[in-house]
Amino acid sequence: MSQPPPPKSIIVALELFRAPTLADALRRDGTLPEGMTELIRIAGGCRPTIDRISKLSRRPPDLLVQASQFYLTQVIFASEADNYRILGLIEDAPQEKISEHGRWLMRWLHPDSSSDLDWHTDIAARIMSAWNEIKTVEKRRSYDALERESAPIQQSTIRHTSRPPIIFFPETRHDRTILGTFFRTPLLALSFLIFSTTPAPDRPMIYSYCATTSAALYF
Repeated sequence: MSQPPPPKSIIVALELFRAPTLADALRRDGTLPEGMTELIRIAGGCRPTIDRISKLSRRPPDLLVQASQFYLTQVIFASEADNYRILGLIEDAPQEKISEHGRWLMRWLHPDSSSDLDWHTDIAARIMSAWNEIKTVEKRRSYDALERESAPIQQSTIRHTSRPPIIFFPETRHDRTILGTFFRTPLLALSFLIFSTTPAPDRPMIYSYCATTSAALYF
């Protein structure tokens, strides 16, 4: 009988550990991979979980611990993360998972577990704050309500402050050909003539066509 594959969270963590440049894309992704509980338990040093996932993934235990901790520091604890993400949870996670994840994260970040005291202290404070705000059903309900109220404001701000992208044309991709140099000046003169004799309502369309043609010959 074949063994089941390791949780998706472990596969993603191992891939990130191998290619750290994936961190930006994973931080932008609003979803979390399946199996975050196992990943957090491994980061916290849960020996039964480490041994079980080591057999499933055929990876050494030390590598699993390092990859899991690296994933948490690079993806979960981003500055814009909400309370659920800081605890490695999805929004509809069972209430008991909040305590379980918080407990294993704090076990990993305990001063006796690592010498990296400075940044561990900062992250531990964020975890404690996130856990405290959603640790009970009542607090969680209040937090969710505040998040829903602030979401439309954030989306409106993004919508009104967004700008269209600026497109650059690198010279290495567009060579100035002899044909373009030969036809550019007459074409510009002809474009001006057509534009000046065109009725005002049709000028934007003519201008767009002439500009596009000129740019194609120039670049």
